[in-house]
Amino acid sequence: QGQLFSVTDDLSGSIFAVSDISGVPIFDVNSSGVSYFDGNVGIGTDSPFTNLEIEGSGLDSIIRLYTATGAANIRTWEMRAVGVAGEGLLFRQVNDANTVYTNRMILDNSGNVGIGTISPDAGIHALNSGLAAKFVSSQSTALEVQGGGNSQPIARFKNTAASDKVIISSTGSLGIGTTTPDTKLDVISGT
Repeated sequence: QGQLFSVTDDLSGSIFAVSDISGVPIFDVNSSGVSYFDGNVGIGTDSPFTNLEIEGSGLDSIIRLYTATGAANIRTWEMRAVGVAGEGLLFRQVNDANTVYTNRMILDNSGNVGIGTISPDAGIHALNSGLAAKFVSSQSTALEVQGGGNSQPIARFKNTAASDKVIISSTGSLGIGTTTPDTKLDVISGT
């Protein structure tokens, strides 16, 4: 009824191919380095619902990315389901020995994104020992949100020269034109 399976030493075409009963290729490894499947591919499942479906058991990694260059302990990145019922998608770093895992970011099933935390309680929850968030326009910092020590401002607005224009201090005072507001609202204008 037709060729179902072939292995060749062809240097300008298919090296390994599987076809259906009518000869239409289902899987092909080509000498050009391009391989393809015609249909859905399942890894860990024999009934993939979409083009590529990866199913693990328990808390297995979904995808692991590795690059051979770069400093130790930051070359491998892992994307995995979180929780027994897959309550989220976790991105974490893995050291070269596969012994230390550092959580970096999560997208939970509520739609919350956690950066530096795997328990976000808001749409975007960033947790860091220094600057928590920075929104940058094309050439300058438009807004920084900072937490931490008592002497650090909570939020600051900057201009293109990266100088502070508006500050909300750690005590809740608002400074316009000053980085050290003395009262709840401290406005300083040039002269």
